[in-house]
Amino acid sequence: MQGVGDAPAGNAQVNYFFLIDASSSMFSPAGTVDCDFNEDGVYSWIDLSIGLAGQLGDELPAIWEDALGVTTSTAYYTYGSVAQQVGSPYDIDAEAGTTSNLAGALTSLVGSLNAGAHNEVIIFSDNLSTNTSATEAMNDLINNYNTTISSYLVGAASDIPSNSPRLDDCTDVTEEYWDAVIALEDMFIEQT
Repeated sequence: MQGVGDAPAGNAQVNYFFLIDASSSMFSPAGTVDCDFNEDGVYSWIDLSIGLAGQLGDELPAIWEDALGVTTSTAYYTYGSVAQQVGSPYDIDAEAGTTSNLAGALTSLVGSLNAGAHNEVIIFSDNLSTNTSATEAMNDLINNYNTTISSYLVGAASDIPSNSPRLDDCTDVTEEYWDAVIALEDMFIEQT
């Protein structure tokens, strides 16, 4: 899939990989969600992930391009036990499994990562596991593939790392979008 820039996914100087948990719990109707980004007629946790991933995927690579003149790519993946690429987050309308395996999904991304580039992996899930396998997979990407990993907890997340923003309703999508955009723009301002 082509991203914001002209480079194929993973082959640019800056590569964004959006990893969206598509387990059955993410498709459960949610009373606090009043947006339907995949237009499936169901207001569920997955809509929050789809909305924010789509907006960030459009904007964050463009900020890198404007600030540094680098090539960028954007790729979207759903995961159950492994990551599977999709053309757009707005196309996600089916479960990828009854449960999610973050370690397996992260490990399956390795073939798409370019260790000589700057890689950003952004995870959306209602269950961000911090088990040993997931931690090892994250450390492998960080240490061996020049990867920065960030995450968003969606809905009624059971494992809540203290540094992950939480998406509970559609207002959070807008707020977290602006927080991420402003933080990246501020990073470039501070460097100049």
